[in-house]
Amino acid sequence: MDQEAQLISVALVRYADSCPPTLHPDCPYVEESEGNRTCRSQCRDEVVRLSKPGHTGGTILAGPLFDARQYLLSESTAVPDANWHTSSLLLRLRSALLSPPRSHRGEYFLVREIDATNALAYLGQRGFDSEWIVRFGLAQELPTMLALWVIGWYSELGQTEQRPQWVAPWLDAFENRVGECDSTDIGQLLAAAHRSGFIEWVRRWLQQAPLHDVVAWTPMDDSTDGTDPDDGQARWMIDRFTETYLRDWVETSLHHEYHYLRGRQDPPTTIAEMMRRQLTKSDVDRELARRSVEGSRSRLAEVRSQAIGLLSEGRRREAAALFDAARILEPQDAEAHNNYGFCLTPDDPETALRALVRAEELGVAAKALNLLNQSIALRLLGRPADALAAAERALDQTGGRSEPAWLWDNLIASDEPTIENVDLVTYIRRLGRDLAEELGEEEQMDLWRQRLSVLDGPTD
Repeated sequence: MDQEAQLISVALVRYADSCPPTLHPDCPYVEESEGNRTCRSQCRDEVVRLSKPGHTGGTILAGPLFDARQYLLSESTAVPDANWHTSSLLLRLRSALLSPPRSHRGEYFLVREIDATNALAYLGQRGFDSEWIVRFGLAQELPTMLALWVIGWYSELGQTEQRPQWVAPWLDAFENRVGECDSTDIGQLLAAAHRSGFIEWVRRWLQQAPLHDVVAWTPMDDSTDGTDPDDGQARWMIDRFTETYLRDWVETSLHHEYHYLRGRQDPPTTIAEMMRRQLTKSDVDRELARRSVEGSRSRLAEVRSQAIGLLSEGRRREAAALFDAARILEPQDAEAHNNYGFCLTPDDPETALRALVRAEELGVAAKALNLLNQSIALRLLGRPADALAAAERALDQTGGRSEPAWLWDNLIASDEPTIENVDLVTYIRRLGRDLAEELGEEEQMDLWRQRLSVLDGPTD
């Protein structure tokens, strides 16, 4: 970017940032209608036109190239500081607060506290209400993750009185609400935590406890029933700056972005901060339209986001428990069965296959993805012919249309299984080729190699 364009870009950001609720009267993008000023939000388009990724100071980052985790990896210091991207600060804050403050042996994770407090401080300097972000932006995730931590201890210790002091008050609160529970299955215990009101009790603690107690996961003696109202704007900020893909946003966040992009809603932070990520109306419209066709996923979107984080850390049992609880609470929920099967695939492909087939019977919306995961489970069960047939059905369901999806990697290799966000059609075609080669069927090998060559170029 040349110096003149850079100067104009910086000036435009500051002009937009100082825009009052009544709008600048001399702004060329303001429309007057019946005595009221309306913002057409086109100043954002001008900023994108004049800027490029890597703009000095990190002020502007174009939407299509936004990748929250890549920004975090590129930070030059290990501890959050004033030079970190807003996205990185929110990611580190989210990661810190969703993880336990102590090891299993009781050592306090001081680095976790430093990460959280630094991120809170620097977000506050940028115009974010940090306390509001924590109490409401994490209102769905943190209670569930804390409950999983408590349930893990409960499964291990049961009714014994030998309890570490840092977890004993939480276990008492859990038992007081859930009552006696013979099961040690995490999914069933999590479902009981939802039914009994324990999750809601933790949510009230999150909204009422002193912030330093929230950071340290220190329970209150009790909490009241009243909570401050929130319309989802805090979660919108979390999604906007930490979730790279719109499909991983909760639906209320999409609605806020929809109105913001049309100038109908003021953001809860400065325009300069909002400019750090650019989204288009068409992208948001497309995702909302997709959900209207496939059905709203607002209830499970929260769980899905948490599960991806757990799977990325190798915590497959806990990720599966999230969806196990969801399907226990709503046995006819196809997506809950589908995601439960996905999480189980590396460790228990037989149970995973049953869950995936049940999801198909219930009419799961993501048919191609469901069939692909059935194919993967069948392969792990030593049924390559059935796996190849499922892969064929999966490819047919895609209609050749590419889309990104979270899928398993390293399932056959000796390495630890991981999840990767990859192209669905490419993954299916490579799996089909590998299965055909395992079976040694020349006709099928030629077919799948030809399909793959369309994407990769000629194969040897």
